This record gives sequence, structure tokens and C-alpha cells, in this order.
Amino acid sequence: MSKSVMIAPRFRRSVRIDSDFASAAALDGFHCPPSFQAALIFMASHVADTEQGAFTWTGPYGGGKSSLALALACLFGAKKSVHDRAAALFGTPVVDALKSALPNFPSQWDVLPLVTERRSIAAQLAELLCLPLASTPSAILKEIECRTRERGLLLIMDELGRGLEAAADGDGDVHLLQDIAEFAARSRGRLILLGILHQAFEEYAERLGSNAKDSWAKIQGRFVDISISVSLEETVELIGEALSRERVGRKAVHLADACVEQLRPVRKASDAKRMSRKLARTAPLHPLTACLLGPLSRRRFGQNQRSVFSFLSSAEPFGLQDVLANEAINGMYPPYL
Repeated sequence: MSKSVMIAPRFRRSVRIDSDFASAAALDGFHCPPSFQAALIFMASHVADTEQGAFTWTGPYGGGKSSLALALACLFGAKKSVHDRAAALFGTPVVDALKSALPNFPSQWDVLPLVTERRSIAAQLAELLCLPLASTPSAILKEIECRTRERGLLLIMDELGRGLEAAADGDGDVHLLQDIAEFAARSRGRLILLGILHQAFEEYAERLGSNAKDSWAKIQGRFVDISISVSLEETVELIGEALSRERVGRKAVHLADACVEQLRPVRKASDAKRMSRKLARTAPLHPLTACLLGPLSRRRFGQNQRSVFSFLSSAEPFGLQDVLANEAINGMYPPYL
């Protein structure tokens, strides 16, 4: 089956928001499920209704947060061709929500993407803003304020947990994040601060004293936290996209129908038909295998999309690629189901 079933190459690569931002391949492999769209619309409504400007995204490793952040950066600050592609991927509701909430979006917006390292957050922001490494927090904040006087600014801090770990060890001070978040709330939508985490903010202060924990809790209170995690149905859809199966055999359709009936015997007919269609597209994976891949990846590896796509691409013995190379065209994985 290896000649008829190929894993789309774009799903094999990981992303890095600072080096991939605005490149021609920045959006390769990005798929925007409904939960991602809902998260962005939720952010836009907060900006519009409460003038909130500081957010954190929290979710498991490999859950698609960096890919989502990169696509969002392209929507805000990339050249027109890349922006238009991002807008098409996100859909009209997301773009309209951002236009309603943010002044002059997207024509007068800049993006500062940072992959945070395990050292002082202030020093890293100084580098990002082309300031001296020894710049004070007030100098950093002043520079951010200057950059938002005429244009909007999206500041993305991927892997923010690394900087929080460094601060917990005494390297730097997280109160700069509080100052930036407070300014974002007063910027009238001209500054959006987005931090990306793998666990809750307070977890990084677990080994600190009670006073320090209280201080960190106050800083976290300046941010609105949004959980980024795809559902079972969205994971199945991603697998189908990766396998690039537009046409599926009758056997796959029958198996998908039977699987959906066992999984959700009381679900609406329209929902069952949609789920069955998505499961059929994951052939040659057995539909039960397709349903289990996401939950198993989260439980066993603490990851989601990254582990799923690694499994799909792996050529290890008894793995998908190994079976594809040896099974007949009408086979299923695993072959004993």
C-alpha cells in the first residue's frame, strides 16, 4: 500500500515562530479546527468588550499551539500573499472578529515573535527590541509603548515556561510581564501580548515560597488563559488530512459506519455521518485505531499532534509505514483488526 498511501510531507515538519514567520512555507500543513477558531474569536471578544490585551495559551506538548501562533503571526504581519492564505485558513468569522476588535487590523500591525529560552525574560525582550542587554524593565516597557503609538503590535512569546523556570531559579523577574500586560490593557487594542505554556502559570512557581507564589498569582491574574487542545473528531480530521485520502474504499466506509455506531449510538444522524466520513478518510488505519491515536498520545507521551504525525511517518517494525510496504492495497492497520 505504500505506493498508494503517502503521508503529506508538510505534516512532518515542526515550526519555529521566529525563523518561520512570514516565510513562503510558514503555513504548510496548518489546519485550523473549530476549537482553534473559537479560541481566536474568544480573544477578539475579550479585547473588544474588556480591552484585555494579555493572553496565555495552555496545552499539551505537540498540541499545535506553535503552529497556531505562527499562522496568527502571518495573519497579523506577513506580506499580502501569506496574509491572504492565512485568512483563508482561519475563515471569515475569525478575520471579522479581529477586524472588529483591533484598530487598523491588519494593515498597520507589526509582529515580534520570540522563542523563549531558559534565561532572563527581560534580557530576551531587550534583544528582541534591539536594546542593550542590560536595559531596565522600564526601558523595555518604554520601547514597547513607543512602538504602539502609530501601529499595533502582536508580541508572541512561545515556550514562555522556559523563561518562567529561569525566573523561579532567580534569573530575572517576571514582574516585567505584569507591566507589559497592564500596558496592553490600556493600549486600546494596540498591543496584544501572547504567552504560550505547557502547564498553568502557577505550576512554574511550585517550589517557591508562599509569598512568591502569591506574587506570581497576581501576575497571572493580568492574563486571560485559553486552553488549546483539539477534540477527538478534530484529531481524526487531522489524520485524514495527513494521509491525503480523498477517495476511500467501500470496506473503509463500512468499518467507519460500524465504529461510529459503537462509539456514539445515540448521536444525531448528521453528526454520525460527518464523523463516519472523517474516519473513512483515515484508511488504511482501522477507524478504532484512528480514534485511539490522539488519546493514547496525550496519556502516554504528554503530546498530541506531534506524536500522532510521528507515528504516521515512522518506519519502525510493525509501524504504519512498515505495514504499508508489505500489505495488500485493501489491507487495514493494524492488520489483525
